[in-house]
Amino acid sequence: MSRRHKPRKSNKNQTAERPMILWRRIQALAVVTILAPVALLGQIMPRPQQIMYWHKDGVVYQEWDRAEYTFQGPGKGGKVIHKVPDYLLPDSLDCFDGVYWATAKRERGDGGRILDVFWSPSGSQWFLSAVLDAPKDSVPCRIMPLDTGLFLVESLHGFHQGRQHSFLATATLSKDQKLSIKDILDPNLKKPLFQRDRLGAWEVHPGCAALSTGFGYLVARSEDAILMADGKLGWIWIVETRKQSPSLRLVRLYPGIDESYLDRPFGRGLEMGILGIQPRKNGHFLIAARSEQAVLHGRDFEKQVEPIRNVHDRGTLAKNASLAEGRRMSVSTYPELEWWDLDPVGGQVTREPTPAGLPRKFSSPGEIEGFRFRIDINDRVIGGD
Repeated sequence: MSRRHKPRKSNKNQTAERPMILWRRIQALAVVTILAPVALLGQIMPRPQQIMYWHKDGVVYQEWDRAEYTFQGPGKGGKVIHKVPDYLLPDSLDCFDGVYWATAKRERGDGGRILDVFWSPSGSQWFLSAVLDAPKDSVPCRIMPLDTGLFLVESLHGFHQGRQHSFLATATLSKDQKLSIKDILDPNLKKPLFQRDRLGAWEVHPGCAALSTGFGYLVARSEDAILMADGKLGWIWIVETRKQSPSLRLVRLYPGIDESYLDRPFGRGLEMGILGIQPRKNGHFLIAARSEQAVLHGRDFEKQVEPIRNVHDRGTLAKNASLAEGRRMSVSTYPELEWWDLDPVGGQVTREPTPAGLPRKFSSPGEIEGFRFRIDINDRVIGGD
């Protein structure tokens, strides 16, 4: 266990009942809800990637909607499947410094939320490490441990301190296991991220409406960094885990996509660019993405399609045929699949050759929708499941 945390055995009676809606389902629903009219206009969305972590001498895999995870160690007998206990949020699983982490959620009567952070040395017994009692205007949705006694906390309501506003903040741990917000992490945007509404509550600034679901639903972690990426903008926020005072670094995969795209509603008219991000054994990250031209112009072929104003409208045969043709033309015109290496410490993004056995190009929208990749214990890139 990391040197900074003093464990206490878990008490299931102190934790909330098993939540009916998991955090990643909330994120996915938020993305789908915001983009629903656009998705019906032909947007090509990739399949959710497997979540993976390098853990001691092995690697951990998890499907985002399953209450179990698989540890793959060296050798034929190194595969072990763990169940996530009922009192923990299955989608909060995290691995860092050779330790498993997860959280439980308790709702307060005033609209606030309490998150209990647990750790486990082996995935079997879990111990309480920290408690975050958050104000209702900054309800947390994710907590991830950093080094040097800090935790990274995410809230879609944002954290606010003077003129500082962000979805992310660091928290410190007291001797009695209480977490308190320390620093708000500057998102490095020219536009203000939040503003007050007419009732005085914080809301995402209209000029940043495209970030209303946070810094992205693509999240990946190595021992040295946590990445949060917006798949359309191609923006990747990096938090280095080993720094005494972590900050946010913003890396842009697509130079042509600037902040002018933030205030464009319903997906900004962009196609999904980043299809997946996975951590590598050396601490870098491997990114699979469509080309910048595909992101900027892949949806040009749907211009003649009548907008769908009712998200429950299944569309006429003619409209659906037009959508299918637009999607086919998009992939036919911009078929490339690009691979990139990201060094989170230096912030450099470098073009990579296509891994053996993985595609260089897509031939249909269905191939993009079914695309997945992961990295095995031998550091080989594997496609599919």
